[in-house]
Amino acid sequence: MPREIYCGGFGWIDVDRELAQLAVGIRTFWQSETATERKINFGTGAGITWDSDPLGEWHETQLKASRLLDIAAMELD
Repeated sequence: MPREIYCGGFGWIDVDRELAQLAVGIRTFWQSETATERKINFGTGAGITWDSDPLGEWHETQLKASRLLDIAAMELD
């Protein structure tokens, strides 16, 4: 599936003033909307390398997602 903003860089750069403010969209929520549906999205995953343990990476991904789901389910004052 498309990553959207997840793991992508975003921000601004002012070349004339030599200023910038950049971030990476890790553990970031974003909203998407159609005519019939509004969603809150987030991305999570694992860094797969040649010596990764697939089950361990899956558990890490689930842990990261569970924390984000807890936040998404919170009621706002």
